[in-house]
Amino acid sequence: MGTSARPARDEWLLPTLEGLFSPEQFAQLRSTPEASFWEAAVRRNLIRDDDILAARLHSLLGRSRSE
Repeated sequence: MGTSARPARDEWLLPTLEGLFSPEQFAQLRSTPEASFWEAAVRRNLIRDDDILAARLHSLLGRSRSE
């Protein structure tokens, strides 16, 4: 079974990634089957690991403060 038959292991990250890319970049990232959207974005030089991590932490901290 190839990668295209399974969802990416970090599909939960898509809402965060969507806020970091242009609509075109995000559509391209989603259209290509990947084992990991995070790894694919970094490998394609769309973003750095640190930037994804910072955006994710910002999202989590913002959510915890509003609860």
